[in-house]
Amino acid sequence: AEIVRIDDLAVRVLSAVHVVLAAIRTGRRKDFSRIDQFLEDGFVDLEKLQAEISRFGLTDKWRLYLQKYGRDDPFSPNLTA
Repeated sequence: AEIVRIDDLAVRVLSAVHVVLAAIRTGRRKDFSRIDQFLEDGFVDLEKLQAEISRFGLTDKWRLYLQKYGRDDPFSPNLTA
């Protein structure tokens, strides 16, 4: 989570990358739709997402999402298992 300051209040907020990672992990249709929205709207730092997918061992689930929904891999051919 990232810390965002609102006036004198510090609030912890999930980053777009972490929302996408959670959606990849769960793998439900509605979660895959959420991934599409975040990627299409440009809310995700792709370099950071690629690193976190590898770090958390989600490469296979990421590839399943791409294959199942006919998406091009924005990291291809740089994503490593």
